[in-house]
Amino acid sequence: MPESHLTTTSASLSRRFGLWQEKAMSQPVMVTHHGRPRAVLVSIEQFERFEAEHGEVEAAQTEPAESGILDMISQAFIALDRDLVIRRVNHAAVAHVDQPPSAIIGRTLEALYPALRDTTRMRMFARVLRTGERVSFEVPSHLHPHQMLRVDAFPYGDGVGFLFQPITDTELRQQVAENEALKALCAAHGATGTARVSLRGTIIRIDEPLLAMAGMEDARLRSHPLSELVVPEDRPALDEALESVLDGQGAIALSVRIGSSDGSITPATMALAETQGMFAIDGATILVTPRAG
Repeated sequence: MPESHLTTTSASLSRRFGLWQEKAMSQPVMVTHHGRPRAVLVSIEQFERFEAEHGEVEAAQTEPAESGILDMISQAFIALDRDLVIRRVNHAAVAHVDQPPSAIIGRTLEALYPALRDTTRMRMFARVLRTGERVSFEVPSHLHPHQMLRVDAFPYGDGVGFLFQPITDTELRQQVAENEALKALCAAHGATGTARVSLRGTIIRIDEPLLAMAGMEDARLRSHPLSELVVPEDRPALDEALESVLDGQGAIALSVRIGSSDGSITPATMALAETQGMFAIDGATILVTPRAG
């Protein structure tokens, strides 16, 4: 610091703080200790000006580097603030949306992707904000008909960042093949039963092993509430679990007792998981496995 700037000792500052505080309103005051500079007393206006300038320099040094990395990845990236307003996009996202960044940044996510409006998928972004969890899901792209997007959302700054990319035909075929294999495994297992329920919690489809546990025919259970499969004492817990799953809170497993029409009871583990339609949760899939005891 130039010699023309004010200088005082730490002892003098301690004894006559009021005086040196007033002098610091007009220019910085260097504080020495045993003859060596130790600190500088400045006004709040000078400090705020320095902080603002320092912040701009820091941002200028870090943001281009981060933006450069984001622009190098093949997945599209969008950053949202806490109100789910778009604040940053990379080159891949701009190419996918086919609009300049100026037409994307500042818009709400719903405005950019109407398919997310009023769906459980939209609530997933709110869940990332609330819990800090990472979530993944699939959503149709209204910008490119017949295309599905895989979305991976995660905390980013004070808001949410998400990566997305189209799901290829090969991936779709693999998913179908895996689903068919799971059905075959359940059938081969024999004792494992499955069912599909609607958004209202009523049975849409039920397989033979589960029908055998319930001792009923398909026609007697179709369109009936899922809770009718279990004994009355277990129905409140099952209804609560199903409501949670249909609300997008994740898969749940619980112990139940399957009541048969002949009066017998089968202790079982029932797992419930949401199923997704084109735009939202449209029901749940049920897996029931008998257990000993």
